[in-house]
Amino acid sequence: MYYIFIQNEKINGCGQCKTLTEGVLNIEVAKEVYDEIEKYIYQDGEIILNPNYEAEQELKERERINKLTCTKRVFALMLQELGIT
Repeated sequence: MYYIFIQNEKINGCGQCKTLTEGVLNIEVAKEVYDEIEKYIYQDGEIILNPNYEAEQELKERERINKLTCTKRVFALMLQELGIT
């Protein structure tokens, strides 16, 4: 058995047994849904594929890449470490 936990109209987690936490709705789902829970949302009383999943992932990746920095000093040290002069 695979369950998704709904709290405050949002997916709050998942597990292989029901949660006893008050205010949490336990919905039984297929293993495929359980294994890829990040792709799903709870909407209108149903668990559905998130239509914006790909766009959200692209945005997260862009934000991650934008946070990456490399100063001239760090770059020079990396080259030196690799034996490139």
